[in-house]
Amino acid sequence: LHDYTLGENTKHILILIKDQQSEIIDEKSLSFLSGILKACNLKVNEVAVLNLLTSGVNDYKILAETFSPVTVLMFGVDPASISLPVVFPEFQIQPFSNIRFLAAPSLSVLEGDKTLKARLWTCLQKLFL
Repeated sequence: LHDYTLGENTKHILILIKDQQSEIIDEKSLSFLSGILKACNLKVNEVAVLNLLTSGVNDYKILAETFSPVTVLMFGVDPASISLPVVFPEFQIQPFSNIRFLAAPSLSVLEGDKTLKARLWTCLQKLFL
């Protein structure tokens, strides 16, 4: 799985995306994500960014075993698509199995919407600041 991952995961924060154009993440999305992380006092190399489309993983248990995350941010990823047995809305921090999950729209949708960005920021402050 690490072939499909960007970052060294030193903070045990897993970021899940679905990017059809790139093996991991396209430049525009990476730039936007870097800005989000910087606002949370994090760097890309401190997290793990995984493209679910290229990795083929669809089970949170495999992700938990491989990355040992304390937090999982899901951009454009439905909880059911990684076999999470809990259903929760976007922008709600959901603890499950000693991991905090947060689902949000895809990075490309977020980037162009100030209201959604504000909702994401509120959640990120609770998680990281």
